Amino acid sequence: MPGGSAFLLLFVLASIAYLATASLWVVLRRTKGTRRSRLKTRANSGAWLLSWQLLWVGVMTTTGLAQLWTPRDVGTPVVHPLAALAGGASFYPLVYYAAAVLYQAFGLRQHSLTNSVDSLRRTYPRSKRQKCYFAIGLAGLNPITEEWMFRGVAVHWLYSLTGTEWTVVIGFLASIAAHAYQGRTSLVFHGLFTAAACYLVLSPLGLPGAIGLHLVGDGYPLVVLRRSVGLWKEQKRRLRKDRRRDVVPEAA
Repeated sequence: MPGGSAFLLLFVLASIAYLATASLWVVLRRTKGTRRSRLKTRANSGAWLLSWQLLWVGVMTTTGLAQLWTPRDVGTPVVHPLAALAGGASFYPLVYYAAAVLYQAFGLRQHSLTNSVDSLRRTYPRSKRQKCYFAIGLAGLNPITEEWMFRGVAVHWLYSLTGTEWTVVIGFLASIAAHAYQGRTSLVFHGLFTAAACYLVLSPLGLPGAIGLHLVGDGYPLVVLRRSVGLWKEQKRRLRKDRRRDVVPEAA
């Protein structure tokens, strides 16, 4: 492997390790009972997210033009890339309903809704311009950059170099760790989602298949955000009513 390619590989793996460590640090603070601040959303969260994604698009583009990596390294599809995108996107309903079945079986359906809405509310901006930036960054660019990093480089490239399945396991665990900050309940969905993405990048659909899955995975929550918030508010109202009903007046 050329020196530049080796440096790129180490740089991407170090970036993934940083993201995973930062996420686990958030989880550790919550476990220790660190007081959580009031819900505040960055006024410029959309621009911040878009800038971060554009930075990684620049890294991908410049290193690709310098031939530090090739499509074959990160998962070239056997079929047409658009067909691979569509094929990967078709996996999302399977992941979604499998997670729903598990949530229902373990009584976590309400917790999953609360966790999902709370996670988006902590990052979703308020102004229309910032919402536009956020949508482009999350649903447009993040599926590409994240799949290139976590599946293309950390799974497919390493697997092609080493030939051992442990690289897939390590890549799977690194992705789970990087999303642990979103809450324990969400890890059920992320576990299934990451397993499907790892399968797709190593399948004939390649990296475009994993990107197709991620495009739907990041876009769908934004499409149904208003409905999810409505269900979340209704759930909170029901819980408050149940608490008031359960209060027994003390005897005079």
